Amino acid sequence: MCRKQEAETIPHLKDFVNKNVDCLVMGSSYDIVGHFMLRLLIIYSSQMRDFLIESEIDLFKERLSEKMDISNFIKSCRITLRHIQEVLGMPNIENSNSNQSLELNRRRLSSKNSITIGKQQSHTKKSLYQDSFLMYLMSLKLFCKSLRIPQIAEHFLHGCNHKCRSYHINVQFQTCLNLVGRRKVHMNKGIAKIFCCNWKEALHEIYEHFLLHNIEKLISNPYTSNYIQDDLRVILLFKEIKYTYIRFRSLDSFVENDHSLKQIKFDQVDKESEYFPPCISNVHKILKKIHRLKHNDRFYYSLFLKSIGMSLNESILFWKEEYSKVSCCNSVCSHSWQKNERKYIYGIRHLYGLEGSRKRYSPRDCHAIQGSMHISNLDHSCPFLYKNQEALIQSLSTQITSDSSQLNSILIYRRQK
Repeated sequence: MCRKQEAETIPHLKDFVNKNVDCLVMGSSYDIVGHFMLRLLIIYSSQMRDFLIESEIDLFKERLSEKMDISNFIKSCRITLRHIQEVLGMPNIENSNSNQSLELNRRRLSSKNSITIGKQQSHTKKSLYQDSFLMYLMSLKLFCKSLRIPQIAEHFLHGCNHKCRSYHINVQFQTCLNLVGRRKVHMNKGIAKIFCCNWKEALHEIYEHFLLHNIEKLISNPYTSNYIQDDLRVILLFKEIKYTYIRFRSLDSFVENDHSLKQIKFDQVDKESEYFPPCISNVHKILKKIHRLKHNDRFYYSLFLKSIGMSLNESILFWKEEYSKVSCCNSVCSHSWQKNERKYIYGIRHLYGLEGSRKRYSPRDCHAIQGSMHISNLDHSCPFLYKNQEALIQSLSTQITSDSSQLNSILIYRRQK
């Protein structure tokens, strides 16, 4: 799961891999059981769950992009087809029509008609969930049926480019929404025609759905919680996995790939805030006072902390500590970490280029901050543009205000500007 370069920074992980090569054989019993246990162990930690999903998708993309033996690839497609047949219980999967199969299995998997009114809503939700799963399963079936053909497999693995339209597959549009949103498919009555140049991206989306589906099944299983809490072996394994995850995450800087920066820990911010620019220092004081910030102030403060060397993991710990506290009565934010943890973690990861468009955000410079001072609801304004000189002095650190010569130099510089 780990990226090769990052995995090499963990010596004990390398030793484990060297001693346990059987678990790395794709499709082996160790691989299947190990992956199931990993999914089981991470369902109660949103951070570990998100990390696993992201890493598994990256690994899947890497495997699709590297050179593969065609015979092994075709064999995998045939095995997958057989598994789909077992899941759907379809004797003639090779020749079955996609829409007919979908309708047949929708009826087979749905509950009996004798449903009480009290259970109607949960049944509807479950039915929609099953329909979605079936659509993705049927799409995967169509891909496997095409890719098991040697000529198409050869083209897919070694001959296709980003503009190629030699082959196409028709699937339900709901199973390729990323491509639909970017207009990379041809639509006709709810059916999306996907050309071979976009097959890998479509398979990425299908894989992500199945991964999420399996994790959701574990979460919704009423026996899962008891199993984890009552089995000492599972408890010890969870602690070991969590410890490995924390060690791995602590190595991440994610600070624009600049490893020369000194790393700043979440519990060092109060001490370091004495050296922050006045605009950011003011935001920090407000955060410590009411334990909440306005959205834009939180956004720009997070970028500032990132730019001075705070890693992703430390940033999550920093905001978790503040937003877990009870906000003051005059706070403009009513959210809390306990109720909105996933939302906040997603937002932080987004700033580090790991979610959404994966854009690398940069902190605002002085010119940008001064240019936005007409917005009245921002606390990260530049005190050097305050009309009141006393307000500027109050925003400066005591280390500066206690030195009269240094303070006078700042005031003279301000008047000249």
